[in-house]
Amino acid sequence: MQRKLCHCEGRKGAYLARYKKVLHPWTKFNNIINFRLNANIANENINERSLAEAVPTKEELAKVLRKASLHERVSISLMAFSGLRPKCMAIPAGPTA
Repeated sequence: MQRKLCHCEGRKGAYLARYKKVLHPWTKFNNIINFRLNANIANENINERSLAEAVPTKEELAKVLRKASLHERVSISLMAFSGLRPKCMAIPAGPTA
């Protein structure tokens, strides 16, 4: 018997995979013994948000640097050439202990 999950139509594979992972422990907790979920989910392990990301070309980086202020140029250069991340450059909100 196959059931179609109507409320999941059009959802991403990673979204559906989370529900698949949650169902097994939930059935154990509720003493449901004969539960098997054999569902092949397309794009289950693909993070689709990061697919559109790309490393900027030299021309794109030069264009951004030309339009940036001095403070922004330093920040961009540190991130582009040394691998520093924006979170590392943030000023702490309160006193450090």
